[in-house]
Amino acid sequence: MKKWLYFIAPLAGIGLFLFFYFSHVEEAKKAALDKKAKIEAADKLEKERKEALEARARLDATKKAEERAAEELKKETERVTKWNDQGKKIQDETDDAIKVSSEHTAKIGALEKEIAALRKKKEQSNRDYLDATRELELARIARRNAELEIQRLTELMVRKADESSLAVSQVPVTPPPAK
Repeated sequence: MKKWLYFIAPLAGIGLFLFFYFSHVEEAKKAALDKKAKIEAADKLEKERKEALEARARLDATKKAEERAAEELKKETERVTKWNDQGKKIQDETDDAIKVSSEHTAKIGALEKEIAALRKKKEQSNRDYLDATRELELARIARRNAELEIQRLTELMVRKADESSLAVSQVPVTPPPAK
């Protein structure tokens, strides 16, 4: 058999393929261009939509940043005000405590002086009491000595009177007192 017949069927298939291929290539290019134009239009719309969203997002972000900055400023002023108020309160309390402390220190000084004066007065009173007690004891001793001296003198007088000549005479005897 002839070998060239093996090439006829594939060449006829290639020819038929090329005929249909070239006839549809134009349509395919047109369809590709239409599809490309649709995609570009859709991309353009999408790009515009994204740009609008980004612009809106930038506006929102700017607005939120301004609000956040205003809120932070407000919080900072409130914090500073609170800090200053607390500092003033602490300073006032410290001043009051120092004032009270000074008053108490002055009172303590006055009371210490008073205590020293009272102790001195107590010591003087104790000395005076001891002196008065000593003088009292000396007075009692002197009184007792005087009484003893009086008794001794009386006794001496009685003895001398008994020894005298007048005492020898008879003196009426007095009866003892009734019981």
